[in-house]
Amino acid sequence: MIILSKKEVDEMMKLKGNVKGVILKGHFDYIKDLKGEEGVVLVEKRLEELGYPTKAKEIIPTNWYSEALACLIVLVCAEVFNWNQEDVREMAYQSPKYSFIVKLLMQHFVDIEKSFKLAPIYWRKNFDFAKMEVGGFNKKEKYGIIKLVGFHKYHPLICEYHRAYFKKIAEIMLGQRKVEVLHSKCLFRGDDCEEFKITWK
Repeated sequence: MIILSKKEVDEMMKLKGNVKGVILKGHFDYIKDLKGEEGVVLVEKRLEELGYPTKAKEIIPTNWYSEALACLIVLVCAEVFNWNQEDVREMAYQSPKYSFIVKLLMQHFVDIEKSFKLAPIYWRKNFDFAKMEVGGFNKKEKYGIIKLVGFHKYHPLICEYHRAYFKKIAEIMLGQRKVEVLHSKCLFRGDDCEEFKITWK
């Protein structure tokens, strides 16, 4: 269970960096599918209470919004719906189906190796801060490493969100084969970046 304090949220919201609105819209679309319009209203109400009013219907997918706000939506969901880590991971795991950008990219990602090469380009189109790097790739040994360099320490649950998101994307690329994602480096553990090692069978 997570309980958000105004002070904690205000500090997080000071972190610079923006993301395309399609990410936020996907969050709210998932909430609506899972909890109905009532769930969306609950999240909107809590966002307003915390001082960051956001209306799902007003989000424009191609506009830029604070990444901190995108993260806050996830954290508010965890609070108001009493989610645990697994619930947050499930939200991330389902998120690709709510993104028309991901659906479009799926048409061009013909294999896992090309997917790794194109991933940093996808990042630059949707995030105006930090950078995604491929820390290693070995098709024969069936692993690849994704690094987020210059990313911020938003909240440990966001690390779990990313881990599940990368798992789902890799499964799509590999045709739903068995995929595991190790959170090999974490800013909250004192490392210099976020790093995820993706392995498959």
